[in-house]
Amino acid sequence: MAMISTNEFRPGLKVLIENELCEIVDNQFHKPGKGQAVMRVKYRSLLTGRVLDKTFKTGESVEKADISTSNMQYLYKESNSAVFMDLNSYEQINFDLEVMGYKSLWIKEGETYEIALWENTLVSVDIDTFVEIEIIETEPGFKGDTTTNTLKSAKLANGVEVKVPLFIDQGDVIKIDTRNNEYQSRAK
Repeated sequence: MAMISTNEFRPGLKVLIENELCEIVDNQFHKPGKGQAVMRVKYRSLLTGRVLDKTFKTGESVEKADISTSNMQYLYKESNSAVFMDLNSYEQINFDLEVMGYKSLWIKEGETYEIALWENTLVSVDIDTFVEIEIIETEPGFKGDTTTNTLKSAKLANGVEVKVPLFIDQGDVIKIDTRNNEYQSRAK
C-alpha cells in the first residue's frame, strides 16, 4: 500500500480518505500566523459523488488508491446494467448504469473503452469527448435558416434530446460534446 504525503496532493489524484475512494478536486497550502501549516483539500467521493472538505496537517499521509485500468468492449445493456467484456480474459462483467452516470448515454455497442476499477468496483469509463450521432427526429429545416442563432429540439439515436440549428434535418449526422450534450457541428 503506497502512501501519499500532503505535499504531493494535486487535483485528479485518487486516494483513500476514511476508507472511501476519493479524487482530489482542489488543494491549498495554508500557513497561519501561529501554529502549524495545513493543507486544505476539497475532494469528491467517487462512489457517492459527494464533494467534501478536509484539512490535513503538513506531513500527514493518506493511502493512494490502487486503481487498475483495462480495455473492455461494450456488448449490450441488460435491465439496469451495461455488459462489458474484458479483452484479455474474455470475461463478461456487468456495471450498474447509475454508477456510470451520463456516460452510459454515449457508449456504443462493439466499441472499446478504458475502464478504471478499484477493488472490482467501477470507478470510471473513459469515453470520447465528441461523438458523431444521427438525428432520428426533428422538425424539418428550411433553406435560408442559417442567418440566425435560433435553435430547435432534436432527438438523437441514443434517445437524448439536444438543441440544434434550424438547418439541421432528420437523418443528419452531427457532432455532440458529451460533457454538456451540446451540438458542435455537422459530421463531415
